[in-house]
Amino acid sequence: MTKVGRAFEEEKQEAVEKASKDAAERASKRRNKEIAQSLLDVLSLELIAEKTGLTLDEVKELKQEQEEKQQRKNA
Repeated sequence: MTKVGRAFEEEKQEAVEKASKDAAERASKRRNKEIAQSLLDVLSLELIAEKTGLTLDEVKELKQEQEEKQQRKNA
């Protein structure tokens, strides 16, 4: 294999690894948000943020979305 071919293969492998890592991080974040949503009525927002790794602002946003959804349902 030529130097150019090897360089291409290395870059391709790095791109695949980065894409895989990014996908895993997105899936983990999505799962943590699902867990947080299930705990909103049970635990404090601060504790949810601490245990899920989400920011307090992210948890507050989930809480607001849940409340808005409930209001639409009750309307």
